Amino acid sequence: MRTTLLSALALCLLVGPGAWAGEKQAEKKPLVQVREREPATDTEVLTRALGREMGEINIADLAVKKASSEEVRKLARKISEDHGKAKDQLMEEAKNLKIGVVGGLDKEHRAKVAKLAVLTGKDFDDAFLDHVIESHTACCDSYDRWQKGAKSDGIGKTLRTARDNMKEHLATAKRLRGTEKKTER
Repeated sequence: MRTTLLSALALCLLVGPGAWAGEKQAEKKPLVQVREREPATDTEVLTRALGREMGEINIADLAVKKASSEEVRKLARKISEDHGKAKDQLMEEAKNLKIGVVGGLDKEHRAKVAKLAVLTGKDFDDAFLDHVIESHTACCDSYDRWQKGAKSDGIGKTLRTARDNMKEHLATAKRLRGTEKKTER
């Protein structure tokens, strides 16, 4: 009896006090956010930008198939088209600079696709628009910095064009998200 009680007490201490009452443990987040190192070379810029472009294409293609709103599907098609052009231009720059590029999604985009894939209807639309707002805000900031440091004029020009397109996507996503919030009231 004493061993069972001690085992239960030890388990509570390991799992935490909220677990005994059936509460969910809060997800632990790092105390300090580590900022990713800025790319120092055109090769690094191309690698990161291509990863983002491929990820956005994949997520937009998913939204074209799953979105319940025609306006969200229209935005997703535009995102896929614009990011596809940027990806093709960046691939051409990589070819000109004789840089080998490996295709596929990075860990962050694979996780986002998996998260979105299980959603349906308005939940999917809301999550997709939230993703566009978050990712395009971050990408615009990154591309603005990267294009200024690019040694290749072609890379700089492609990043500027992609950034300008993302600003349009961002404005549309914010408008659609705002419209949805107003109609819920």
